[in-house]
Amino acid sequence: PRRAASAAAAAAAAGLPLLAPGAASAASTPAEYDRFAPSYDTTNDGPLASVFGIRGLRREIVPLLEGDVLEVAVGTGLNLPLYRLANISSLTAVDNSPGMLLQARDRLSRMQAAGELALPRPPRLALMDAERLEFPDASFDRVVDTFSLCVMPRPVEAMKEMRRVLRPGGRVLLLEHARSESALLGLYQDAVAEPVSMGGKGCRWNQRVLEDAAGA
Repeated sequence: PRRAASAAAAAAAAGLPLLAPGAASAASTPAEYDRFAPSYDTTNDGPLASVFGIRGLRREIVPLLEGDVLEVAVGTGLNLPLYRLANISSLTAVDNSPGMLLQARDRLSRMQAAGELALPRPPRLALMDAERLEFPDASFDRVVDTFSLCVMPRPVEAMKEMRRVLRPGGRVLLLEHARSESALLGLYQDAVAEPVSMGGKGCRWNQRVLEDAAGA
């Protein structure tokens, strides 16, 4: 995985107000992620995630979020316990999979019951396509996405939307799988990209994130 930066974070729990659901793109395979949802944490936050440094990378990027924050493709909410709530004015989270949002909602309910969720305004959760965010321009100080662009059918469009909803002076923070700068490793990623995608929930691990971000 390789990082590229620019901003924000996300939330919602059972009993907390939800944003009106948006239309999810069929190309984003929400139904597939509904099936993955119950076991997602085991495969994406288990021992292998720790060995490959994924947990550590999440712990580095999430505490940088502040102000009004949006997390795109929040999934099961793996990032939510990592926020420095003292720096957060509001949290909004979106995903196009109802099953993943259900897991995120359950996680936030547990956090709330344990007194680990204290914010000036209740967190918000919404079913929404990252490529068609249903927020006005300049709505957030920070936008964050972790390990999700690789499964989006049009990642540049998603990044354009992230930039659109960002306020002047805001930042988008991206933590993503990307093609290695090492020539040999990059060629290897290209060679096995198709089988990796088939076995990795559709993830294109050789995407060129920095180039795509420049085009957004």
